[in-house]
Parts: sequence; structure tokens; C-alpha cells
Amino acid sequence: MANILYVTNSGSYGGMERYVLELTSGMVKRGHKVFVWCKDGPMALEYEKAGGFVLRKRIGFDIDPLYIWDLAGFIKRNKVEILHANELKAVVNALLACLISNVKLKITHSHTPISTWKITQVKKYFNVSLYSFLVNKLSDFEIALTESIKKIKISEGIKEKKLIVIPNGIDIDRFDIDPKLKMGFLKEIRGRYRIPLEYFVLGNLSRLTEEKGYDTLLRAFSLIMSDKTLDKEFFLLIAGGGKMENHLKKMAEELGILDRFVITGVFKEEDKVKFYASMDLLTFPSLTEGFGYVIAEAMVSSLPIVASDLPALRDVALDTITYFTAGDENDLYIKIKKMIYHWDKAHLKTVDAKKRARDLFSVEKFMESYSNLYLKERL
Repeated sequence: MANILYVTNSGSYGGMERYVLELTSGMVKRGHKVFVWCKDGPMALEYEKAGGFVLRKRIGFDIDPLYIWDLAGFIKRNKVEILHANELKAVVNALLACLISNVKLKITHSHTPISTWKITQVKKYFNVSLYSFLVNKLSDFEIALTESIKKIKISEGIKEKKLIVIPNGIDIDRFDIDPKLKMGFLKEIRGRYRIPLEYFVLGNLSRLTEEKGYDTLLRAFSLIMSDKTLDKEFFLLIAGGGKMENHLKKMAEELGILDRFVITGVFKEEDKVKFYASMDLLTFPSLTEGFGYVIAEAMVSSLPIVASDLPALRDVALDTITYFTAGDENDLYIKIKKMIYHWDKAHLKTVDAKKRARDLFSVEKFMESYSNLYLKERL
């Protein structure tokens, strides 16, 4: 059995953090000793519950000498054989720590390619150059979540031989629930947020950050609300919290949709399946994604989906969902309207979507891929 160390610079909820949690839980169950270096926060507790030995460590400077020295010492004392670092800061500092310590296998992972981040061009150029240089020199493998993400990483300068494609995994049975239970969850959530049962609910589920494209969603929803040809009462449910919450509430007020709109704030993990059950249509307007956990979960939940036309999302869903031009509220509005007019066809797609998710994105398949990578390359 191996001593495995996961390194992140976050302690909050999110896709990357959930990925680390799945790996921590899965590797502990397989008998490995798992350490996690991360910021303090709710996810640190989740890693501990999963059986990981957690050290709450925060990276201060972009290149933090004290952090690097502490990490190198920890690696030596605990005889870490596999280091798996996630996202820019953690990868840079972890790889530099490996220069003064001995690790058999070094795996790195920028979950969303840096060149797609919403930052200045100067900062983007510097970050891409530094990341690709260190990965090429010091990492054994860089993970890509889909084939299109692999191509983007190659364009960023990472050598193709370093790249391995392993999609994320989800707990299929958790989201594939029977109709009776689903109706119970629908009533619970709509009652909690005072949404009439007869309303048609558009929804999304994610952190409220700029790259999630919520401005586009709110503008498209205002177009839906003003369209008198649609003979329905609509409501927009956004499950999640984050720094854009006040901005979005102000925007909803300015658009005149505040009375048909709610932001739940940060929610309990157990409520996630309930939110999917309460929605009629998942609207996913992200401007950049490395995989799209929410898309895969909604596919298993038999929920019709309209999503940004991003390469990674197309890799995940192919033609089993509907796409719109990312950042274009008019196109999103048009696609939603077409789906409503042809609702039987939209629902028919969910059958193929569920089958695809079940076949490709199970947590069992995910864990098997990483077990093979870790053990084969360590030997």
C-alpha cells in the first residue's frame, strides 16, 4: 500500500475540492494512507471524515519558501510515495518542494486550463508559461479531464507525453432516484423557497463566481419573462453561494425579475439531489469549465439541460443535451424557448444522457483509473 499526499490551496466547496474528496475516500477504502494539505475550511473536515490525515496549510506568496520547506520536510518524514497537486499555486509550490525531497510519482492537475481563465493577458501568459515549464520539467503526469482539455493543455506548452485523460466520477445511484422520492424532494424544495408547484423552474447549481456566467443567465431569464407567447409561469432557482450574490440580486432587481428569482446560498451536500429534483430545466451558462460535475449529475437525474457550447461540456454530453453560444443571452433565450415548445423531444434526450453518464462517469470507473495510474507508475 502507498503513502499518498494530495495538495490544494483551498478549503471551501467546489469541483476541484470534491475531486480530491472522492480520491481521498476511495484511496483510504483501498487501504492506502492518505494525507491532505489544504486551507482550513469545511472541506478540511470532509477530508478527515473520509479518513484522510489533514494538515491545514495555506500558501501565502505565489512561490512560498516557508511552505515549500515545510512540505519537503513532511514528504521526507512521512515517506510520501505519490504526490498529487491540484491547481496553479499548489502545483508550483509542491513541485518545487519535490526538488528537495524524494517522491516516486508526481501528478499535477490544473482542472480548468489556465489559458481559459478570466484574468489579464499578461497574468495569463506568465501563469501558463510557469505552469507548463514546471510540469514539463518536474511532473510525471498532468491530468486532463477530457480530450478537448488535453488539446488545450498541449497548446499551452505541456508535452503530450505528460498528459493523461481521466474524467471525473460521480455517485450514480445517489442521483438516479425513483419518481416518488423525486416528487417528495420537489415539494420540499419548492415549499422551502415558496415556489408554486405549477411553476416552470429553470435552475443552476454552482458557486457564484464570474466564470459561471450568471449575468448571461439572468438576462436570458428576463427575456423569457417578457415573452408573452410562452404560456407558463417561470421561476429561476440558483443553488449556491459566493462573492457575486449581492451583484446578482441587484441585477435581478434592475431587470424586474426579483420576485421570480432566488439564490439559496451555500447549501448542505445532502440537498444537491433535492435541488435537481425541484428543477424542470437545468441552465448551465459557464464561460469556462474543465469537466462540469453539474452536467453529469443532471444527466443521471434525467433533467433536460441547456449548456454553454464549451468543448469540455461537449466531451461530457455529446448530443444528449442542448447547447447555446457561451455568453450570448439571446441565444440562450432562443434555445430555452425551443426546448419548451418541443418539450417531448427535450425529455427524450434525457434517456441517452443518463445512459452515457452511467457508462462513462461512475465513481468506480474514476477510482479504478487512478488506482491503475498510481500503482502501475509507482512500481
